[in-house]
Order: sequence, then C-alpha cells, then structure tokens
Amino acid sequence: MTRNVSVAVIGAGTAGQNAFRQASKTKDDVVIINEGFWTTTCVAVGCMPSKLLIAAADRAHDTNHSAEFGVHATAQIDGKQVMQRVRDERSHFASYIKKQVDSWPDHKKNRWACSYQ
Repeated sequence: MTRNVSVAVIGAGTAGQNAFRQASKTKDDVVIINEGFWTTTCVAVGCMPSKLLIAAADRAHDTNHSAEFGVHATAQIDGKQVMQRVRDERSHFASYIKKQVDSWPDHKKNRWACSYQ
C-alpha cells in the first residue's frame, strides 16, 4: 500500500508528538508513524521516573543530615512505597499523553513499518 502525505513524522516521542501537532496546524495530510507504545521515553522510563526516585533520595538525605538545624531524625525508606509512587505518577502523566494521542484521528496514526523510496 502506498500513501502520499505532505509530512510523515517518525516516532511518537516528545519531539515527534510536537512535530505532529505543529505540522497538523498547516497541513491536513500529516501522519505520525510509531512502533511500540504511544508515549514518551521521558514519562515511561526516563526523566520522570528517575526524578521521582531522586526526589525520594533527597528527602532521605535531608532527613539524615538535619542535625545541624537541631532536627535529629533518621529516614527509613520503604522501597515498595517509593516505587508505587513512581508507578502512580507515571500513570498519571502518561494519561495526559494517552488522552492527546487518542484525540488524533486514527487515519493519521500509523503503527506499522513503512518502506521508503
């Protein structure tokens, strides 16, 4: 099957989604091509989960090093609770992306491999 379009965006990461939205403002025949999940690496496994883990570690560090302020405490880290928060927040952020992708017309989303000439 051959399909001619003005703009074909390859990849539905942050840059690809932005390119698709911007191109769609001026062209009707835009398609976004993606393999795998329709979310960003940042939300799924990158920036966002790691920043949440760093935030938890920072809280524990601050607690364990608060004596100079007259606060004497020792942090106890509940790894399961930390990871549940990461999963919950990731799902929350991913829901915004899912809502956005779901709003795009199906004929403009392509989930299969293409051959290029």
